Amino acid sequence: MRKLLVFTLTLLSITAHSQSVITGIIKDSLGNALSSTSVTIKGSNAFSLANDKGEFGIRTKTPPPFTLIITAVGFKQQEVPVQEITTAPIAITLAENTEMTEMVITSRRRIETAQTVPIPI
Repeated sequence: MRKLLVFTLTLLSITAHSQSVITGIIKDSLGNALSSTSVTIKGSNAFSLANDKGEFGIRTKTPPPFTLIITAVGFKQQEVPVQEITTAPIAITLAENTEMTEMVITSRRRIETAQTVPIPI
C-alpha cells in the first residue's frame, strides 16, 4: 500500500511539473505561410520562431489562460488569448501593416576636385 502511495505521488508531481506544448500555423491574409515569425507568451520568456511552413511549437509551464504575442516584420502585432491547451494547432492570420511609422532619409554631398598628377599620363 505504501509503494502505491509513493508511486501515485511521484506520478502526480511529474504531471504537475511537465511542460505543455502549444502548436500553431501562422499565415498572411492571402493564406501564405509566414516564416521567422516570433511567438512569445506574454509575461514570460518562453518564445518560438515559425519555420518555413509557418508552423511553430512553444513549450510552457504557464497554466492557461495566457496570451500569445505574434510579431513579424511588415505585419501588425497580434495578441491571441489561449484559454486551454489542446492538441489541435492554433490558426493565426496576421494583417499587413500598411502604416509607415518611421522614415529615415540620409544624404551626403561630396565635393570633388580635379587632382594634379606630377607625371603626365
